[in-house]
Amino acid sequence: MKGLPALARTGTAGVVVASAVALAGPDYAKSRHPAVRAMAGFACHDGELCLYQDWGGQGFMLVLRVGQHVNDLATIKCRGCRGGTFDNQMTSFINKTDRVWYWYYNARGTGSQRPMGQTGNQPYNISGPDNDQASSVYWWR
Repeated sequence: MKGLPALARTGTAGVVVASAVALAGPDYAKSRHPAVRAMAGFACHDGELCLYQDWGGQGFMLVLRVGQHVNDLATIKCRGCRGGTFDNQMTSFINKTDRVWYWYYNARGTGSQRPMGQTGNQPYNISGPDNDQASSVYWWR
């Protein structure tokens, strides 16, 4: 599967760069530019899979679109995350794509996998032993 860079909310080589900060003020969610929309905090739009650090679609946000994947979430820098990366940080997600996505316990799609079906506008919260375990993310046809 051909991978495209993920729209990350922080800087890392080979990735679209933006800052993950929820700010009061202008309605960043209405921007046409994805990097500006990142500042909306929890805005997830049609055609996007949004991964969140915290419960209820809060905290650091990573956005993926069909055709993209992340081989190793340890390559996604995350200020405020344990270890400084998004590896083993995902607690909730919103899937507004027409695909089922899968997250894996290990990098490069290895180890146990868990599906992420469509959620509409509501975040799905990951609880129990699966919380904070994602190390890679892929979609399948």
